[in-house]
Amino acid sequence: PWELDALRLHAQQTALDLNHHSANHFSHVFLSAALTDVTAKYDHVFHLDIDMAPFLAARFGSDMNVTARAAELEHGHPVVAVQHRIAQLLSTALARQTRLVAVHAGADASFDDRIKATRGHVFVVGVVTSADAQRLVDLGPSPDAQPQDAAQFRTLWGDRAELRRFRDGSIRLATVWGANATPLEQRAQIVPRMLAFLLRRHFGVLAQPELLHADDQSTADYVRPSEAIGDVTAESAGRLFSLSSRIVEFASTRDLSESDADRVTFEAAIAGFDQLQREVKALEEKLPLRVLALHAVAPGLRYASLAPPKPLALAQGRGDDAYVEPLHVLVEFTTSNKWPDDMAALHKVKSAFLL
Repeated sequence: PWELDALRLHAQQTALDLNHHSANHFSHVFLSAALTDVTAKYDHVFHLDIDMAPFLAARFGSDMNVTARAAELEHGHPVVAVQHRIAQLLSTALARQTRLVAVHAGADASFDDRIKATRGHVFVVGVVTSADAQRLVDLGPSPDAQPQDAAQFRTLWGDRAELRRFRDGSIRLATVWGANATPLEQRAQIVPRMLAFLLRRHFGVLAQPELLHADDQSTADYVRPSEAIGDVTAESAGRLFSLSSRIVEFASTRDLSESDADRVTFEAAIAGFDQLQREVKALEEKLPLRVLALHAVAPGLRYASLAPPKPLALAQGRGDDAYVEPLHVLVEFTTSNKWPDDMAALHKVKSAFLL
């Protein structure tokens, strides 16, 4: 189950924090933003609204699906059964691209809640990506050497699975998600695209256009697997939305020309940070305390964001500075024993220092 994977990943991160030479282990382990903020805990967060009716097994009679009913009884509730099925599918298909796929079922389900379950239910899907998250080609098994694995791979991806010959002479199934010239901001959306494709193919879920491209949707709808659930033509089909602000922002940024697209890198943000460091250092003679260092806090200044920082669109009244995402920086000053002990005086000195 994904809960065990989440516990294992959290334990690994806690061990790294405790082994770090920093003296403030408590805040790293117990006061981390990832404990309360779901957007800080995962690299991608999705809102998945699913119509539960197709998943519910008939309770009795000739229409009873024994397998589905057994799964429902095993997990104790239809919502939990669907949660397990989604997590199992995504974890299997995205094993190389992710370290964790968490599917939160929202409110606790109870046995008396089956009538409500026939309506829609909202799941929150969180994804922690791996180092291979931006790989353009996802390699699958060889049909000759691994026929059963190859059949499962084709069931997962349908016509997205292509038979390709590679430089080492091997012939393997693979899914291709871009060309070598694909810019970084589009590579950052490979995992969301894969997830949206899988949910469309196997659960009939419709995603926002930034996640599920038109050609991906037509491919997912073509000859869906026999065990797929959900009517892709129904108005009540599930919906998938990205709660990761970065994905939506990059999808809505202004289009760059082909010559500019190749230059969308982290270097512009890093150069701006270096310039800020020089300007702050030049102010040291005018400040009561010497600046010890400037620390990059924003992921875009540490090569840690999903894609490089990029200016927002100028259209639709979004051209002023209020709509430009800030890149936060932490300024560290030298210590001093001259700070007043009185709290009111301390606040006044801090205000005067900032002015």
